[in-house]
Amino acid sequence: MRKPVISKYGQQAILIQWESIISPEINQLVVDTSNYLNEHFGSAILEIVPSYQSLVIYLNEGFTPTSLITELENTNWSIDSSLKTSSIWRIPVCYDASFGLDLESISQTRELSIESIIKLHTEPDYRIYGIGFLPGFLYLGGLNEQLFSPRRRVVKRFAPKGSVAIGGQQTGIYPQESPGGWNIIGRTPIELFDTKVNPPTPFSIGDSVRFFEINRHEYAEIEQEVKLSAYNLTSISND
Repeated sequence: MRKPVISKYGQQAILIQWESIISPEINQLVVDTSNYLNEHFGSAILEIVPSYQSLVIYLNEGFTPTSLITELENTNWSIDSSLKTSSIWRIPVCYDASFGLDLESISQTRELSIESIIKLHTEPDYRIYGIGFLPGFLYLGGLNEQLFSPRRRVVKRFAPKGSVAIGGQQTGIYPQESPGGWNIIGRTPIELFDTKVNPPTPFSIGDSVRFFEINRHEYAEIEQEVKLSAYNLTSISND
């Protein structure tokens, strides 16, 4: 495996970084390393926060970054970094103009029809590279370059809950109403984060998302099923 750079991160944390590129292989290293650390150094670890090509290890009291860094640097990490079998989650999206607040502007700037935008957006399987800045916000890589759209200069006061949006080379979903600068192209009626269930989100970094189009009537039906806890989010294996 490619050896990462390990450094102190504040008073009680460690930063592990790989190459600064968006890559499924590097992100898989992040996932596998997180699992390896929890297995071999679990007593020292309070929390691990993974991202695209890095992870932060927050340590329990009684453990210091310096001593653990030395131990990590002297460890022969036998990690299988090949891409693993994971879940592909099928997420319904309504691209109606009332939900896709920025569809028209993307259509004009990218010189694409609305139908072409929807087709291009629903074709790929998107890898989940990170979860945050809001609880349950999915950062998804794999967007068709024809849809690349810079974040908006003026942040919207509120991006509605469930908004599916494009920010630069990524697409993502707002799990709750929030200020946001991404370009909103649709909305999903499903719950991405629910504190009433354990775990509160079914998604994991390394999983994939596959969007499929629904109309307003189907949106309303699924929304009602979600409220009644009667909607089953489906996934398939990518092996």
